[in-house]
Amino acid sequence: MNLLMVGIGAGFGALLRYALTQLGKIVWPTRPWMTMVINVTGAFVAGWVSVMGLPNHLHLLIATGLLGGYTTFSTLHVDTLGLINRKLWPQVFGYYVGTVILGVLAASLGIWLGR
Repeated sequence: MNLLMVGIGAGFGALLRYALTQLGKIVWPTRPWMTMVINVTGAFVAGWVSVMGLPNHLHLLIATGLLGGYTTFSTLHVDTLGLINRKLWPQVFGYYVGTVILGVLAASLGIWLGR
């Protein structure tokens, strides 16, 4: 049952990430900002869910599955390398460092609101 909860959540999270990534290519065709939006909103929801006291099966569905499929640590790094290769140094800093700082702030906000 646990594997099923994670799998269902991950499938929906990946579909949501894909849809938002496609939207990001329209809104910001030459920049990976939607990945930042996805990771920061995922951090917020993860923080919130972590303190909600959900039953284990719902926590697995949302935190491990949905948010695991929705957020993307690997794409953050590939996108950062793309910006580095194009020598877009202000964007490298804003994107990478911004994602990390905003992610921590978003998770903290989610925890604070969840309490």
